[in-house]
Amino acid sequence: MLASIRSHWNMFSPLAKGAGIVGIVVAMFAIWAFSPMLYNRQVVEPFPATANAPAMPAMAETVPTAMPAMAETVPTAMPAMAETVPTAMPAMAETVPTAMAPSAPVLLSSGNFIAGSTAGDSAKGSATIYQLADGKRVLRLEGFSTTNGPDLVVALHPGANPEKDAGQYLVLTGLKGNQGDQNYELPADFDQRNYRSVVIWCRTFNVVFGYAALKDV
Repeated sequence: MLASIRSHWNMFSPLAKGAGIVGIVVAMFAIWAFSPMLYNRQVVEPFPATANAPAMPAMAETVPTAMPAMAETVPTAMPAMAETVPTAMPAMAETVPTAMAPSAPVLLSSGNFIAGSTAGDSAKGSATIYQLADGKRVLRLEGFSTTNGPDLVVALHPGANPEKDAGQYLVLTGLKGNQGDQNYELPADFDQRNYRSVVIWCRTFNVVFGYAALKDV
C-alpha cells in the first residue's frame, strides 16, 4: 500500500506536491484552532484559603489532674493514736493546646466578566483578587464560563478595557477550563495598582474572549 501511495505521489508535479503539503498543514492548523469550540472544559476548585491559611499559635485550656495521695500512717507502739487518712491534694492544672481559627482572607478587588467584541464569543462570572492569611495573593474566578478556543490564557491588563486601552498583558498561565470555579496564584511582586482588568486572551490570534474590569474594595 505504501508503495502505491509513493508511486502516485511521484506522479505529481513539484507545484502540486507543494500545494498538497500546504493543504495538509492548513487542515491540521484548522483542526487545532477550531476543535476546542466544539466542547467545554469544566474545572471546580475550592476556595484556597482553607488549605493555605496557617494555624494561629495554640491557646491553653486547663484540665485538672490529681496529685498522688500521701501515705497513710499506721500506729506502732504509741497509745491509740488516730491513723492519718490520706486526703487528695488540690488539683494542679496542665495545659492542652487548642488551635485558634485562621485569619480570614482579605478581598482586594473584583469585577464581572463581559464578552469581547468578537462575534459569537461569550463570558460571564466574577473575577476577585484575595490576599490569603499566609500573605499570598490569588485570583479567584467564580460562576465563570466563556467560549472555548485555542491557546487561551488568563492575563492581567493595565486598562479597564483591554481591547481599547494601551498596555501589555501580564500572562499568568493557561486557562484551566472554560467553565467553573478556579484559582490562579499571583506573582509575589504583583502590584495590582498597575492592572485594571482580568482578561481571557487567545494568545495565538490576539483575541479577547472576555474580560472583567477590576474595582478596588
